Amino acid sequence: MGSLSALDQPLQYPIARRDESVVNDYHGVKISDPYRWLEDPDSAETKEFVQKQVELCESVLKKCNTREQIRERVTKLFDHPRYGAPYKRGNNRYPAPKEGENIDAGTETNTNLYHELYYHFLGTDQSEDILCWRDSENPKFIFRGSVTDDGKYLLLYISENCDPVNKVYYCNMSALSEGLQGFRGKDFLLPFVKLVDQFDALYTAIANDDTLFTFRTNKGAPRYKLVHVDLKEPSNWIDVIPESEKDVLKSANAVNGNKMIVNYLSDVKYVLQIRDLETGSFLHQLPLDIGTVYEITARREDDMFFIYFSSFLTPGIIYQCNLGAGVPDMKIFREISVPGFDRTEFDVNQVFVPSKDGTKIPMFIVGRKNVDLDGSHPCLLCGYGGFNISSTPSFSVSRIVLARHLGAFFCIANIRGGGEYGEEWHKAGSLSKKQNLLHEYIFLYLGFFYTCPKFQMHKAVLQ
Repeated sequence: MGSLSALDQPLQYPIARRDESVVNDYHGVKISDPYRWLEDPDSAETKEFVQKQVELCESVLKKCNTREQIRERVTKLFDHPRYGAPYKRGNNRYPAPKEGENIDAGTETNTNLYHELYYHFLGTDQSEDILCWRDSENPKFIFRGSVTDDGKYLLLYISENCDPVNKVYYCNMSALSEGLQGFRGKDFLLPFVKLVDQFDALYTAIANDDTLFTFRTNKGAPRYKLVHVDLKEPSNWIDVIPESEKDVLKSANAVNGNKMIVNYLSDVKYVLQIRDLETGSFLHQLPLDIGTVYEITARREDDMFFIYFSSFLTPGIIYQCNLGAGVPDMKIFREISVPGFDRTEFDVNQVFVPSKDGTKIPMFIVGRKNVDLDGSHPCLLCGYGGFNISSTPSFSVSRIVLARHLGAFFCIANIRGGGEYGEEWHKAGSLSKKQNLLHEYIFLYLGFFYTCPKFQMHKAVLQ
């Protein structure tokens, strides 16, 4: 399959008007913003500019004699089954197919305000649900509830936006004289106790033994840690797994009684460890390739759990891991197959490129094994760097087609602003430090020695 051939004439790009009259004054520093008019997508001028861009793109694509073949290839590769990690209940396993046929799409027409939390009993009408919590004085607060595995406590998580902070309240349902049923039809809330009543950190419960809880938190730990707190002594928080010097503690799940699966992001690669739930001591490390752990389904009462894993060259693998014999027994439960895709044709490498200030920026390089990184092949350079979101290895049909059939390779640059190394990495590329991520992407673009300018392609969202 071929690619677009070189054009005889240089492309005539649409000219974007510069409005020199738009100048912002930030604390005495004047910053020009000549293209602000493009921020209005509904203006006639913006629509005209976009239409000219579309026409230019189409004029080039029409000259591609393999366009229909590429379309057919992409369509075929996209048409493969998708599954989530199954849930184990008793001796049965319940898979979660993801066919994508029942997704409801729509446009939000109002703001979600005045959230309320209700408790629903299976087999009853929604009108009989019990109101657990509301806060009319704070209409933007968002509530999430969960019940502990022992069925004793109802946990209430309160957040106000996307920041990694929340409040945590709890209700001891076993102490309710008439149980939850006693609140049916009543106009008052459950008696919650405020464990954390400030938006200063994020807390997520992992497990509990009666009043002793294990939480994952970023309190004083931007890369997260695990702590114990006894509800009888709510001011005494004890570290179980201290914050790592470099790795981000992404999640933890209780399993097999007194164990837990701890999920770390280490140099943009996921690492799974089995640790002791009480002491946090290391027990085992599970074998994983370079990739991303998207889902772990586990319960403390079970010795078996499931892992959903994907990578640049792995559409999806569901692993089943059994801890019943002491040593983890990990095997493939289900593997997603993409017709016509052979992962052995490709290589994945990770390099660390020094930025302008010397900071080493991780970057993955993916391409066919017969592609030399000597400047003779096209390259797609991808960068994100925003919202504390990590660009971890993931399977992309479009990128695979680019590498397999168009002789290209692609690079994922983990520039600052993302969450690859925690909140500090995020802050180092945001607000007053925004220039860092811009420098990094430009530095990678200008100093890129794997390809040459005429073969460079870019996909960047620099937030």
